[in-house]
Amino acid sequence: IDRCPEDARTAPNDSAAQAPRRAPGSPAAGRRCASDTDTFVVRASMGQRLVVDLAFRHADGDLDLLLYEPGRDPRVDRAIARSESADDDEQVAHRARVDGDFLVVVAGAESAAQAPYTITATLQP
Repeated sequence: IDRCPEDARTAPNDSAAQAPRRAPGSPAAGRRCASDTDTFVVRASMGQRLVVDLAFRHADGDLDLLLYEPGRDPRVDRAIARSESADDDEQVAHRARVDGDFLVVVAGAESAAQAPYTITATLQP
């Protein structure tokens, strides 16, 4: 039984290998299901400022937002930026030191069993 069928719209996106590419400025709706993470890729060039906004209601679940440099593995590497507040919405920002595909990870506590969200990445000079 699929306990989170709404996740099927954006799945598979539970690992870096499955991460879909997000166009900057294009919001994407998602739903984080129990014990999984959602991953996305955003391409940035050296010197650009990458800003990722995660919009959600904390009452629906506690979501966190992490950002990894190109080539990094979230299973073993530390995030270069993270936002883990205890209220609505999260945001990370980072000035790219290299060109490449940055990995964005939406994670959360078990309480966020079916938390809906919208994620938007923007690039600034």
